[in-house]
Parts: sequence; C-alpha cells; structure tokens
Amino acid sequence: GPVEERERWLGEVDLLAPLTPEERHRLAEQAHTLLFGPGEQILESGGQGGSMFVVLRGRVEIRVEAPDGRRVPVSEIRPGEVFGEMSLLTGEPRSADAWALEEVEVVEVRKAEMKEVLERNEALAEALALEVGARLDERAEALAQAHDEGPLTPTPASLVQKIRRFFDLP
Repeated sequence: GPVEERERWLGEVDLLAPLTPEERHRLAEQAHTLLFGPGEQILESGGQGGSMFVVLRGRVEIRVEAPDGRRVPVSEIRPGEVFGEMSLLTGEPRSADAWALEEVEVVEVRKAEMKEVLERNEALAEALALEVGARLDERAEALAQAHDEGPLTPTPASLVQKIRRFFDLP
C-alpha cells in the first residue's frame, strides 16, 4: 500500500539513514504524497519552509538567484533524493526555487511529524545536522560557481543548535 511504498522510499534517503525502522514507519504513516505537473513550481525562494520532500517519481530542478536576478539551475533532484530539508530542519526561509521538470510525485514530511521523531530520538538532531552539513558543502560549491564567491557553510554544531531551537528540543 501507499504507506509501505513511502516507507521504502524514506529508507532510501541518506538524510534519514539515522532513523530506526520504527521511526521511519511512523513518518511514512503521517507523511502524504503530492503530485505536480510538468513545469509546475513546487517551492519558492524566500518562502517559509515547514516541510521537506522526497522525490518518488520524476525530476525536480533547483534554481537559485544569480547576482543579475536571473534564476540559475544548480541541481536536479531525482527519485530517492530530498529537497527543502534545510528549511524543515532550521526554520530558515527557502533558499531556492524548485520546479517539476516532468510529472513529479513527492512525499512531503512536515515539521509536526519530524518533531515527534526528534523528540523520541536524542541522537537524531546531530545525525541530521551532519547529513545536512555535507549537503550544504556541495551546494555551496554550486552556488559559488553561480556567484563567483562562496557563501560560508554553517558548522554541524551550529546546525544542531538551530534544529534544537526550531523544534523546541532540550
């Protein structure tokens, strides 16, 4: 069924590797699946982020604003990969636009669902911060190429603090 399918996909995602099978099952039960048509915008830069997305089907293009105001594609997210995770975990505004390149099916994981899992698993915030930090390093390089200079990547320690604060964790 749909829950099993979501669970299987969540299990493929590096970012969620720190979850126990039980936590992954709970997340899959509460998450929901969304469909977007070709050319449809999924996320807008600067928007408030209360969720992240795991791609089940189709390809999603991530675009950032270049200094001249143009939107430059920096990456393509494929099935089994995630986007929007920084905003979900830290509460920061979306840093990029996301567009469906073809028909796209995603699992949306929202803040309330993530909070429940984080509250039960103390080590999870740190594990997620490490995963997110590694992804930010890669993205910083892509951004640096679009912008000529590199943004500073936050440290996992500062990310953990942001995650704890955003989810009201002790």
